[in-house]
Amino acid sequence: WALRLQASGSVLGIGIGGDEKQRPAAEFAPGYARARAHGLRTTVHAGETCGPQSVWDALTHLQPDRIGHGIHAIKDPRLLDELARREVALDLCPTSNYKTGAWSGAAPHPIRTFFDRGLRLSLSTDDPGIFNCTLLGEYEWLATHAGFSSAELHRLANAAIDCSLLSPLERTSVGRLPGAAAAETGGDGGV
Repeated sequence: WALRLQASGSVLGIGIGGDEKQRPAAEFAPGYARARAHGLRTTVHAGETCGPQSVWDALTHLQPDRIGHGIHAIKDPRLLDELARREVALDLCPTSNYKTGAWSGAAPHPIRTFFDRGLRLSLSTDDPGIFNCTLLGEYEWLATHAGFSSAELHRLANAAIDCSLLSPLERTSVGRLPGAAAAETGGDGGV
């Protein structure tokens, strides 16, 4: 189905979500390999409700471009290095992580550590209708509770474009945030 719609430009990639505990990543390996062989991008839920092993399994069997959540990768420094080496983007959703219990809120959300380590990141809402959140609210939370400066927020927003499933040509047509040049050089471009 995805391959049939790919030619029309309606489908950019495939992904799976939901409860990581229900099915092992290896079961989906043939479908992911076929999608990649035909130029589709891939994403998978991993490391949200299960530990770092679910991220390792996703990397090993599915070789995704993106990982939904991945917050439990924080428990394995070697895994963080591997995510950086492979340039796999993590879609991070602090409100969702808190409301589902994937992150207790007692310790800092891993997004700060991931950002400081230079991992590819995208701030996301997961499901705003269920979690009663907005993307702007997620950015505001980073500024007020996770110590992100305006320049860092600009870098994070622009990085989300860079790690999107859009083609390189489509990425260049998406506008950057004002002050992006200042943000990329460490200056404060203002939000």
